[in-house]
Amino acid sequence: MSHEKNYAEQGTSTSDATTVSAAAFTLVQGVLYQLTMSVLARQRPDGPNSAFYVRRSLEKDEGGTVTVVVTEPNPAIVETAGAVGWNANVVVSGEQLVIQITGAAGVTIDWNTFIDGFQVGPF
Repeated sequence: MSHEKNYAEQGTSTSDATTVSAAAFTLVQGVLYQLTMSVLARQRPDGPNSAFYVRRSLEKDEGGTVTVVVTEPNPAIVETAGAVGWNANVVVSGEQLVIQITGAAGVTIDWNTFIDGFQVGPF
């Protein structure tokens, strides 16, 4: 069985260059996922800088071990000139995929993260 789902949406803010976990998704054992992780960022208040990141990949959890099967070789990164130091990445932590974000020192940034995709399984 395969179907599309919206897995997680979460907003947060940063005001320095520390990396923080913005959203997490727990994989179910025996299920193959095609996930799209999107992150939208905007400098506040009404700042001139913004960014958008999209990461697509296939993941699975076999026996409690999460594996990224394949990831898109050229993820979408769209940033204004002042947002070049910002970042959004996806990392594996236990049985979860975690979106980690990094802002800039002295800059308040509002972030919105969204995870959606397709799944097939369990198998």
